[in-house]
Amino acid sequence: MDTCNRGPLTGPAETMAGAPALRLERLSKSFAGVPAVSQATLEVRRGELFSLLGASGCGKTTLLRLIAGLETPDAGRVIIDGVDMTDRPPYERPVNTVFQSYALFPHMSVAGNIAFGLRQERLGKAEIRDRVRAMLELVQMADVGERRPHQLSGGQRQRVALARSLAKLPKVLLLDEPLAALDRKLREQTQIELINIQAKTGITFILVTHDQDEAMSMSTRIAVMAAARIVQIGRPEEIYEAPASRLVADFVGRVNLVDGEVLACESGMAVIRAADGSGELRVRHGTVLMPGAQVWVAVRPERLVIGDAPPTDGVNRGHGTVSEIAYFGDMTVYHLASPAGRRVRLTVANAARGAVALPRRGETMAYYWAPDSGVVLTQ
Repeated sequence: MDTCNRGPLTGPAETMAGAPALRLERLSKSFAGVPAVSQATLEVRRGELFSLLGASGCGKTTLLRLIAGLETPDAGRVIIDGVDMTDRPPYERPVNTVFQSYALFPHMSVAGNIAFGLRQERLGKAEIRDRVRAMLELVQMADVGERRPHQLSGGQRQRVALARSLAKLPKVLLLDEPLAALDRKLREQTQIELINIQAKTGITFILVTHDQDEAMSMSTRIAVMAAARIVQIGRPEEIYEAPASRLVADFVGRVNLVDGEVLACESGMAVIRAADGSGELRVRHGTVLMPGAQVWVAVRPERLVIGDAPPTDGVNRGHGTVSEIAYFGDMTVYHLASPAGRRVRLTVANAARGAVALPRRGETMAYYWAPDSGVVLTQ
C-alpha cells in the first residue's frame, strides 16, 4: 500500500538549561459545567516571549488567570520554575500581570504607581528609589515620573503598567491583551518596545492576544487555542506554514482550502482529486497518507502565481472571475469565483504591480501554484 511520509516543518531542537519557566499539566477549568480550559498541557522556556492566541471565548484569558492564581483549577497542575504552585495564592507566586485596563492608581504619580508593589514588600527606601529609576529608564519614561496617569497617552500608560509589573522582578510576566486599546500605529511601536524590554530583562513573557499579526510578529512560540483546548504549539513559521488542522490554517492568516480524496502517494508526492471536480492536485508537503483518505489541501493566497501554469507542470492550476478587489497598500487581494463555485483568494504584492497586467472586476484570472506550496490536512 502506497503511503506518503513527510512530516510538518520542523527546525533544530531548542533546549534550555534547568526546569522550564512554566509547565502546565492537564489543566482544566469549567464554569457552570461549561469547559473554559480543557486538559491544557504546555511548557514555556525561560526567557521566551510566548503567546496564547485564539478568538474571543476560547479560554486563553482563563488559562492566564489559572497561571496567576486568580482562578482555581478543577484539575491539573501549575508548575513555575520547578515548584508546584497549583494551591498557592496569587501573592505567593513569582508572577505579575499586566491587564488590558492597565489598572493604574489615578491619585498616584507614575513613580508612585511603580513603587506601590515594592512598598507592599517593605523594601528599603533607597532600594525602592533605585528600582523605580531603573524601571523608568527601561521603559524610556525617566522624565515623567511625577506625572499622573491622566496626563499620559495610552501608550505611556501601558508602559507604566509594564514598569510596575516588572519592578518586582517576577519570574514570569503575564500580559492580558495589553495593546488592545491602542491604535494601530501606536500598537506596532509598542510591540517593538515590548520585544526590546523582554530581551533586556530576560524575564519570561506570556502574552494573551486574539490578534494573529501581533502573535506572529512578537512571539518565539505560539499556542493556538480553540473551544477551551490548545490545538497547536509551535514557532510562528511552523503555525503559518504547517498548520495542524483546518481550524488553525483558517484562523492564522488567509488560506484557500480544497477538500478531496487521495489517489496515490509516491516519492513524497501526494496526488489528490479535488471534490469540486476542478482536477487533480499534487502536493509535496504532506503527512502519512493512504489512498482513498479524505483530506484538505491548504494553499496560502501569496503562493498562487498569476498566469497559466508552465507546460511541463499541467497541475495545480485554475481560473476564476474576479468578484472583489481589496487594496491594502502593500498588497492587493483578489477574490475569484471559480467555475466550480469555490471562492479563491490570491494576493499580489504591490511592489510587483506593472510587471504583469492585472485583471479588473468581472474579468477572468488564471493562476497556478507549485507542489511544495500546499499543505495536506487530515483534520
